[in-house]
Amino acid sequence: MKKKFRLAILVLALIGIIAPAGSVFAGTLTQFTASTEDGKIIAEGKAADGVYAVQVFVYNEAGTELVASKSTAVNADNTFKDTIEVPEGTFLVKAADYAGGEFLSMTVKASDTTTKEPGTGDNTLLITFAFLGTASMLTILTMTAKNRKR
Repeated sequence: MKKKFRLAILVLALIGIIAPAGSVFAGTLTQFTASTEDGKIIAEGKAADGVYAVQVFVYNEAGTELVASKSTAVNADNTFKDTIEVPEGTFLVKAADYAGGEFLSMTVKASDTTTKEPGTGDNTLLITFAFLGTASMLTILTMTAKNRKR
């Protein structure tokens, strides 16, 4: 009797170890769009109830090389939105529930159209003129001082 009891306990323990603790819910995305702005891909959309995070993958145009990947949280209203910086080019953007599920995809073209704010940028020319002006002023003062001593 003890052997049967031990065997039953052993079998139950093995089933508990081998059997999965619970099933994983793989939700779906109900809407997905990808657009570009200033060298960034904007991935946004809506997920089904029970989806807590979305994984976004950015591939080259052929879909053979992964360029970037980002996960983003799903808001309480089931929407999500995130940006991914990319170089100029055409990209295949795919998104799905972080836990799995069907991918939705779009192809977008990104161009670096970032603009500099007025007053920013390279100040080399300004520094050069300031240096030359200072050097000229010192030369004039030195020559004036020498002429006074004569």
